[in-house]
Amino acid sequence: MINTEEGIFALIAGLGIGFAIFTIVCVIAIVIAQALIFQKANEPGWHAIVPFLNSYKLYKIIFGNGWYFLIPVVLGLIPIVKVFAPALFSIYTFYKLAKCFNKGTGFAVGLVLLSPVFLIILGFSDDRYYGPQSLI
Repeated sequence: MINTEEGIFALIAGLGIGFAIFTIVCVIAIVIAQALIFQKANEPGWHAIVPFLNSYKLYKIIFGNGWYFLIPVVLGLIPIVKVFAPALFSIYTFYKLAKCFNKGTGFAVGLVLLSPVFLIILGFSDDRYYGPQSLI
């Protein structure tokens, strides 16, 4: 007969392993989608797996200048604005990413709220990259 405590520990361990496997699968799917987004923008897909290079290239695709990836970092260092400014810049970045692929505001909202799902949709779709749009 199984002790109640052993059953609870087995359940928790099973849930933890299941969550870990789900997380690994999601991360792999997102990296593949990001590599496909890079390839659509004529950037090497393998840049999606290099930690800081992927951010640099993503911001280069979106804004035309890769060094924009430092803006959320710098804004996060300023005491008063570090609460909301990086989040607002991330929202703006997702909006610009949607515009780079000629997507509407609804898709941009999807990128903000469910970014892994919409990045996968963007990566695996037949959408064409149009380049960085104007700042607005």
